Amino acid sequence: MKEPASIVEDVVFMELPRLIDNHGMWVCRQIVGGRLVNCYNKEDWLLPLMFLSRGGTKTGGTHPVDVIPGIENYNATHLVKAHTKYGDAVPSILQLVSSM
Repeated sequence: MKEPASIVEDVVFMELPRLIDNHGMWVCRQIVGGRLVNCYNKEDWLLPLMFLSRGGTKTGGTHPVDVIPGIENYNATHLVKAHTKYGDAVPSILQLVSSM
């Protein structure tokens, strides 16, 4: 049987549509053997609005994930003009993350 951390090498979350919680982030960190990067946009208003009904607005796509060690955070606010424009910024984000 393989170790859980050997399942996936590297992961880059972009506009992560998930409330930040210890357990969920811990599970992600256990599965990813390499880099786990969270790219977020502080000025995105649409993503938190979608999560108001779930009792929270602190999503991985709009905040750094600092509840679990080993998760890198990258503020992509300067690259993403709007929630619907995130796809246009993917090449630039991946280039910057790979040089970190």
